[in-house]
Amino acid sequence: MEIPQKIASRLQQHVKSEVINICKKAGLTNVAYTKVGIVEREGKFYLYVKLKLLGKMPYEVLDSIAKLMREKYARKIMIDSPHLHAIRLSGEIRKEVFKEFKKRV
Repeated sequence: MEIPQKIASRLQQHVKSEVINICKKAGLTNVAYTKVGIVEREGKFYLYVKLKLLGKMPYEVLDSIAKLMREKYARKIMIDSPHLHAIRLSGEIRKEVFKEFKKRV
């Protein structure tokens, strides 16, 4: 199964804008970049948000991003640090999310 490129890019843009808004509301100015992507592993699609920081990040901001992902996009969120100063949140995308974004395109 493959996701149409329009749906994937629309979903990525939407999630990225929501994450940036959360960071702005919290007054977080030390985010170098935010990357949102969709990858396929073992027939399942995973959404990930990768934040590269130039300093520390309050736990509350990280928690609010995880809550956003859990409530809207994925059931279970995993958090790891792929390299220095980066945080990655990822989770399996719910099927309802694709249906919702298919209507928008």
